[in-house]
Amino acid sequence: MIAFPNLPNPDYPLTQNPEDNTVKSKFEDGSVQVRRKFTKSRRTFTLTWGKLPNDKFEILDNWVVNVAHFGCETFVWTHPQSGKKYTCYVSSYQSSKLSEVNYWDVTLEITEV
Repeated sequence: MIAFPNLPNPDYPLTQNPEDNTVKSKFEDGSVQVRRKFTKSRRTFTLTWGKLPNDKFEILDNWVVNVAHFGCETFVWTHPQSGKKYTCYVSSYQSSKLSEVNYWDVTLEITEV
């Protein structure tokens, strides 16, 4: 398993979106039956950096493209607030913007395995 690169903590707010792992069935009488679809609800984290220095951006960009291969590899990511470790993959690497000279705006979405 590969390691997440050593970068500054992402900017706040750090978005965490749990997966709804339920199946709902509605019946003629108006009642609803709900059951779990999966045994685990996975979280998706949206990490953003508003002014990531160019040298750190190049580390992240190279890691996503050449190490994580846009989600083909799993890695351990440590939540900056709780310190909890999650095994994740890259689920979305959105367009990055050079917002100022030598500073990038970057959004990276990672999903728990």
